[in-house]
Amino acid sequence: MTYMPCLTIGHKTVIRLAKNFMLSRCIVTAALLFPLTALAFLSDVPEEQRDITVKRIKASQFLHHATFGPTFADITSLAGRMAEIGDNAAMYEWINQQYAMPFSARQSYERLARNMIADDGFAIDSRAADTEGLDYGIQNYKHHAWWHRVLRGDDQLRQRTAWALIQILVISENGMGLNNRAQGHWLGILNYHDMLMRHAFGNYRDILQDVTLHPAMGRYLSHVKNRKGDPARGIFPDENYAREVLQLLSIGVYALQQNGNFRRSAGGQLIETYDNDTIRNFARVFTGLSYAPSNGRDNFSRNPRYMFAPMKMYDDFHDKGEKTLLNNIVLPAGQSGMDDITAALDNIFQHENVPPFIARLLIQRFTTSNPSPAYVKAVADKFADDGRGNRGNMRAVIRRILMHPEARNSLQITQTRKSNGRYRFTVTGKVQSRGKLREPALALSAMYRAFRAEAAHPDGRFRPFSGGNVTNQGAFQAPSVFNFYLPGYQPAELLENGTLVAPEFQIYTPVMVNTLSNFIRTRVRQRSFGLGEAGTINLSGEENIAANATRLLDRLNLLLSYGTLNNTVMRQLRDTIVSTPKPELRAELAVMGLLTSPDFAIME
Repeated sequence: MTYMPCLTIGHKTVIRLAKNFMLSRCIVTAALLFPLTALAFLSDVPEEQRDITVKRIKASQFLHHATFGPTFADITSLAGRMAEIGDNAAMYEWINQQYAMPFSARQSYERLARNMIADDGFAIDSRAADTEGLDYGIQNYKHHAWWHRVLRGDDQLRQRTAWALIQILVISENGMGLNNRAQGHWLGILNYHDMLMRHAFGNYRDILQDVTLHPAMGRYLSHVKNRKGDPARGIFPDENYAREVLQLLSIGVYALQQNGNFRRSAGGQLIETYDNDTIRNFARVFTGLSYAPSNGRDNFSRNPRYMFAPMKMYDDFHDKGEKTLLNNIVLPAGQSGMDDITAALDNIFQHENVPPFIARLLIQRFTTSNPSPAYVKAVADKFADDGRGNRGNMRAVIRRILMHPEARNSLQITQTRKSNGRYRFTVTGKVQSRGKLREPALALSAMYRAFRAEAAHPDGRFRPFSGGNVTNQGAFQAPSVFNFYLPGYQPAELLENGTLVAPEFQIYTPVMVNTLSNFIRTRVRQRSFGLGEAGTINLSGEENIAANATRLLDRLNLLLSYGTLNNTVMRQLRDTIVSTPKPELRAELAVMGLLTSPDFAIME
């Protein structure tokens, strides 16, 4: 194994971890930092295929932004529709088709996990010792359900949106007993994720409401059974949720302009959005909530933990005093607990910081880590008013994120006529500071979807573990309320420009990159799924065209990196493939080369 040092080339800084294997060649496993401009080409395109090739490149990029990874059929289908009705019209149509897919209880992660457990003959609180060979906790079925829905669900945009939301409105199986096996309490995490799925195309105000009342969040941020204070006895309301709903879920710490830039005082100082008194007042708002009645009990203090219904307000335990909230809005004394909560969430939701704060976070999850102020403002404006007077319309927000020119016009596609009359396509990023490092969980999902993964179980359902040991990003396993990485994370030793951020870089440690690259190499060589799932991946489509190295690489370049594969890597791969006689090995080398290339890691 060879570690290549950090390479600084002018304004470009790229750290690469390389591994020596197969025919003594190095495959670069990741480009972990911005800015990076990909330079690549689709090598040999006939005249009559020029227009559709451009559309396939654009379709591939769009689908990588909007899904957990496209198949070649997905790209071909969208490109064909683009040829029929126009590029933007086809993309808008695709988005609207995704919006039209309803989310029902039948499709829920919780229902899927329960069904799989029952079909396998277990119970939701089964111990490993009682499950006749099940050598891991029953709680892993939430990961089975997540992977299966991600890889098999047609509602890709809804799932990507819920995945973005749970990285903002974070809960985790790590801590606070959310992964407790007793009575299936661990399924509350899936119930929470289903709530985000249900609201993914709804309104952010409704999301704030249901997040606040969900017992999983109540337990994770400790406002369940939060009772009114009694200063004489030294009892004060828990402030945890009050702090985080402001800092992380809605407005952030400092006042923002609509374009996401900080507002400053006349003296040039940052302006805080709230202080400790504000937190204390909000903490008083969130008193009186307990688990919903169950098992015949309806008592604030004694209700058992019930994770499958919103928390109930017990007004006798709610602080009914006057409360001063954001922008000096005062809640009058004597209101019921739910009236207080409704008014407080309205107060948060109407704060001027919410549109730019949430806009930037969502943009980072879909398209780019460093959106321009104009991009943030365009999305924030849609959040503030969808054009019909509605604030917080998630459909308008997601549509604007995906269709903004900064996302859709980020590639420069150049066609060069060759001596044989065919064309070479060169694909570059227009702006070097745009793009993002692909989340490692999305890298795996893209591989599985691109190469038609199949489950080993006769029912066709995937049963893998989380993959967190490979990616540092297992679903529902964020290490804290701050998610897997900070949205403003800057690896100071690598970023030359202090204004750029690279959130995902925080979990792309050298050990993780080495583990991920080895995992990918093993999966491709064995055609296996891994993560405890005995299923397979399928490279037959690549093997069938492997006799033509150029065609093989162009197909993979389009499928995995929408034409942005670096031309140096392309030449190295082609030379290696040409010297390899077996089609199976040719396909294997090409797929490994693409999946471990910087140009797959970086999403332009």
